[in-house]
Amino acid sequence: MGNDSVSPDAEYELFCGQAQQLLAGKAKPVGSLGLLETMACRLAGLQRSLQPQVQRARLIVFAADHGITKAMPGVSAFPREVSVSVFKTIARGQAASSVMCAADGCELELIDVGIDLEEGVKAVVDNASPASKCGRDAHNISVVYDSKVRNGSRNMLAGAAMTPEECEAAMRVGAEAVHRASTVQAPNNSSVHGASADGASAAHALNGSSHSQTQPEPSVPSSTSSNAAPLLLCLGELGIGNTTAAAALLAALTGASPADVCGRGTGLDDAGLQVKQDAVAAALQANTALVQSGCALQALQAVGGLELAAMAGACLEAEKLNIPVVVDGFISGAAALAAVRHNPGVRRVLFLSHRSAERGAAILIAALQGSSTSCESNHLPPPVLDLQMRLGEGTGALLMVPLLKAACSIMNMASLADALS
Repeated sequence: MGNDSVSPDAEYELFCGQAQQLLAGKAKPVGSLGLLETMACRLAGLQRSLQPQVQRARLIVFAADHGITKAMPGVSAFPREVSVSVFKTIARGQAASSVMCAADGCELELIDVGIDLEEGVKAVVDNASPASKCGRDAHNISVVYDSKVRNGSRNMLAGAAMTPEECEAAMRVGAEAVHRASTVQAPNNSSVHGASADGASAAHALNGSSHSQTQPEPSVPSSTSSNAAPLLLCLGELGIGNTTAAAALLAALTGASPADVCGRGTGLDDAGLQVKQDAVAAALQANTALVQSGCALQALQAVGGLELAAMAGACLEAEKLNIPVVVDGFISGAAALAAVRHNPGVRRVLFLSHRSAERGAAILIAALQGSSTSCESNHLPPPVLDLQMRLGEGTGALLMVPLLKAACSIMNMASLADALS
């Protein structure tokens, strides 16, 4: 356990530096394992151990719809209703994220934070095919949480995508998901859970109080089980229209133009891409005061989405608990950037999985990395993979799980002195 008198950043840098020294003495040329060594050192810093481990990995997929897809359906190549279909497919264990979790032995948690689905997630799971048909064992069956804040975000062309209370409630959903992952073991059956009384459901009891100049991030108790196995979190999402919201958020946080951050998403043609760029420009114009406030969480409220807010809340909570978080791609990356801009210490826990094929990926990665070197607590290495992926659901993040396990394993190599003796 760490020394409470030492700051988290200093303790992180201490273990990270010690891990670097150990790796330099291993039976290999110095630095010859490249980013694997960087990952090992960062995990050592987060776990305050020179024997870092990844014993559990959990993918958390946050699902929500977007008001922009009602106001301007042309921003996506697929209709809004597809969000529900993908949600059901993940719950059945048949989506890309589901089968990849099964292949990796990862836990999967699917959270409805804002899907436009009146029947509720219980009906989805009750009607799901048995997970066993998808090759999943008792430790990998998905858990579905009903943490809905509202049925989709608001139309950001006519004002903020979320009220302050809705944004905070969605962030709390993400924070609670991280806390839940840190305190419980792998699920042993498929089940549905409702939002906790002090979690997202509290959003429905909030009145329209005046908007304060700053929005404190929601928090949940930060204690973790002393017996919890070392945990790796992967972030994923689903929701038609979320690349439009992510592009708008990236533009709001960096000042980049809509043309530079908008990609083809689900497969837009040139005309559809122009519609998307116009929508992002209009959303930024409609929310000028919030976007230009200098507050990342106000930008998130203005042009983000419920699942983006949830992922930002997850990143902020993971930083408090020193839990490594693998960022998937463009959408989860935009959410992570909002968290980083609110609290730069979040960089310490982030691992970038892959370079998304979305147009704004390079701008996003540069903004996430900032400027830092070596084992500084805010150092964020570049994405490890470039597979031209743009699906989402956390699929890119899942590919990092075996790489991070391999990074941990190299700490057990023989030293050069032992190899030569």
